[in-house]
Amino acid sequence: MYSVLVTDDEPTAVKHIESIIEKKCPDFYVAGRARNGKEALEKTLDIHPDILITDIRMPVMDGLEATKRIRTLGKADSRSIPI
Repeated sequence: MYSVLVTDDEPTAVKHIESIIEKKCPDFYVAGRARNGKEALEKTLDIHPDILITDIRMPVMDGLEATKRIRTLGKADSRSIPI
């Protein structure tokens, strides 16, 4: 099983993404949710997801900045995680 972190500031979008994962991707599960890039960065450090799905435009920290920071964490998996 592959773990997924879903990041979006719109709850409806998160629900739709989770629904697609549940129905269409039997080898994947939602391991966590984040409402902005800052939360995604923190949760990435905590749960070490296999995949990160993120919105680009969000409050606090956008998805592009979160991606940049995740890539520079200095861990081998942070450089290769599909985002």
